[in-house]
Amino acid sequence: MRKLISTIFSILALTAAGVCSVSCIWGGGFDDIDNNNGSGGGHRYPTGGDQEGGSTDPGTDPGTGDNKSIFPGDKLYQIKADAVYYGDTNYDGVDEYVVYFYWGEYDEDGSFKSEGTEIAFDLLCKHTGDMHIPTGTYNCTSDDFTPGHFLDGYEQDGYIYPSYAYFQKSKNDSKTVRITSGNMTLGRSGEKYQVKVYFATSQTPDSSSKGSYLLQYEGEIPVSDGRESGGGDSGVEKTVEMKDISRVEIQNWGQIWQDNDGKTLPVSDWILYLYGPNADKDNEYAMIELLAPVGAKAIETGIYNEVIALGDPSLFKPGALLAGYTEGEDNIAYGTWYCKDGVAYYAASKGSLTVTIKDDLYALTFDFVDEDETYGGAFKGTYMGAVEYVDKTATKAGESRGMKQRMIRRRPVRACVAGRSIAE
Repeated sequence: MRKLISTIFSILALTAAGVCSVSCIWGGGFDDIDNNNGSGGGHRYPTGGDQEGGSTDPGTDPGTGDNKSIFPGDKLYQIKADAVYYGDTNYDGVDEYVVYFYWGEYDEDGSFKSEGTEIAFDLLCKHTGDMHIPTGTYNCTSDDFTPGHFLDGYEQDGYIYPSYAYFQKSKNDSKTVRITSGNMTLGRSGEKYQVKVYFATSQTPDSSSKGSYLLQYEGEIPVSDGRESGGGDSGVEKTVEMKDISRVEIQNWGQIWQDNDGKTLPVSDWILYLYGPNADKDNEYAMIELLAPVGAKAIETGIYNEVIALGDPSLFKPGALLAGYTEGEDNIAYGTWYCKDGVAYYAASKGSLTVTIKDDLYALTFDFVDEDETYGGAFKGTYMGAVEYVDKTATKAGESRGMKQRMIRRRPVRACVAGRSIAE
């Protein structure tokens, strides 16, 4: 997947598997009550892997009685549901769940293989801590962060969160829209839930006009624990020193950068992964993104101390390092970062990498600073030894570069303490 200098907010919804026994979607017939055009920030969303689709009865339009498709994928796939539990990480004394209903089959990157729909509701519940969604009625809100509500959708800087609907008719035809109002009634018998949701969206799958729907679901809603993904005391020092780097992998992604006019820039993209001594257990590593000359077969000896941010194509020259940045709905992290224990902590904004090569041995020294006033810190380290080169230039079109990075996230904010997180 080519990366553009101009920021592209790709809105992809990612979930885990669920089980359903009964489903029904009705289009129309619901007035846009309590219309709350949202404000505020957002929350991180879960990820998932390859799912098996099934057949479904997409529901009946109450006005006609005809079997009718309402959302992309509802004729091909059975509706499924799951949820992620965040406890009271974001709101003291209030448990938070993101509940997902979806039709479609996901690929290994968590995007739909063909057509599909995902609908997400961010629920605020009474605090129980038992990872079962409390039964009751939930009303849509913009600013009431108390139990018995779900948050409306909010758009900021190209992102839509936390409650949204994602419609994908094909790989090249998709959109994400805000959930603007509604209410949910949720019951439970054993492990099976009974859910009825009236909700309105800012657009329908086929037009820019508002849509209103009734969704009914009966079945299990598997809940995964998302509390490791944000907030709390990280236990990571403000200045991290990696003294015992166990191995180094250097990936060559070739010419993946373009300017705003679509012209390929004359640089190749390299990513260095420097792993800590217990990386197989604590997933500690620094990643450094370096621009090299076109056709380079290896990184060159030198001092690399020009850390650049996205935005100015003229700065994309051999020898530059990319500052840490995030993109996409899930704030996937790219550039230069320090990561450990499922968390992407520090995004480099300045610093340097020094490379010395003798025979087949490399001496690498790095020292970076994250200047963010709230979440900033520093990371540095040294390594001497062999490195492993991995050629990614032949990667098939559509595969995200930096697969190790695809799960790294920095969670956005909505009336809560922000965190940067990675979900394994």
